[in-house]
Amino acid sequence: MRKLIFAVLLSCSFFSLTSCQEKSWDAYFKTITSETEINRTVEEAVKRFNNEESTGLAVDFGCGAGHESVYLAQQGWTVIAVDREAHAEEYVRKLAGKHASQIQFVESSYEDYVFPESVQLINASYALPYCPPEKFHEVMENIKAALAPGGRFAGHFFGPNDSWSSETNKVFLSRAQIEKIFKDGFEIEYYLEEDEEGETMSGSKHWHLHHLVVRKD
Repeated sequence: MRKLIFAVLLSCSFFSLTSCQEKSWDAYFKTITSETEINRTVEEAVKRFNNEESTGLAVDFGCGAGHESVYLAQQGWTVIAVDREAHAEEYVRKLAGKHASQIQFVESSYEDYVFPESVQLINASYALPYCPPEKFHEVMENIKAALAPGGRFAGHFFGPNDSWSSETNKVFLSRAQIEKIFKDGFEIEYYLEEDEEGETMSGSKHWHLHHLVVRKD
């Protein structure tokens, strides 16, 4: 469900403030309810931390309406919810309820965000494929540097078989390229590749997605 919502939002210039975007944000928030499924990647990361009896500081990178920021707060985490769209903050606050004090919202683009030191978890659900390609390497290096030893990255990348792969404003990676990014000092703990026909809220497409959780040594 979440990838379908992101697809329709991005068709309306999700990362720039337009009347279409404002309407899309309203539709997005109405669609996201307390029953909305949390992405398996962040659940897998939290499960591993729970097994270690550990929580800490999490950054929800490209948080959108903040559903996973709130999920992390409910699990005992202190959360920095980061999104380029300032309009997102009101939705994060609406969802957070009694957990609002555990969540700090920061308006920032991917490339401009300065991570705090020693982050335990960086969650980037369906966010990084939309990073400006010329900034992607820098952003990934910042993510890896920000994680504390034992910290985890949870997120998704588009693969080269995705039907959007001709779009030069998005990032597409093979499994080999992902493994190279996390080659030194990291362990891929969870990996699922999705390469199949599917739907968006604006029509059908071929999805090629990498779902992963990576732990820093």
